[in-house]
Amino acid sequence: MKMSLFFLVVSLSPLFLTAQPSVAPIPPDLTAAFGKGDVSTISSYFADKVELKLMDESETFMKAEATTRLREFFAAHPAESFTVMPLTESKEKKQNYEAGVLITNEGKYKVHIFFTEPESNKRLITALKFEQ
Repeated sequence: MKMSLFFLVVSLSPLFLTAQPSVAPIPPDLTAAFGKGDVSTISSYFADKVELKLMDESETFMKAEATTRLREFFAAHPAESFTVMPLTESKEKKQNYEAGVLITNEGKYKVHIFFTEPESNKRLITALKFEQ
């Protein structure tokens, strides 16, 4: 009986391994950067153009301007911590979407991070949205 249970588990294990999401989690240095308000590290993940939504204002900026706007945001709202929110296996997860909660001295913000997967395999941020 134990032997047949062992063979059953071994034969089904490939099914469980292939069910794992194919998208890598948010890089640890990026998570830490949001928690510290480290704009240099965050912007190193920016694509050439980034849609940036800070509260009620949303616009697409070139990388340099998006970096400046994000630096202004963190100057006005110093970061205290950032926690990645667990996502269920869904359409969003497969489309390189992550979300987290940013705690600042001004309150909590839900942060939506949209990535693209370029040829270099480094996930680049194409959209970054902060909602209070």
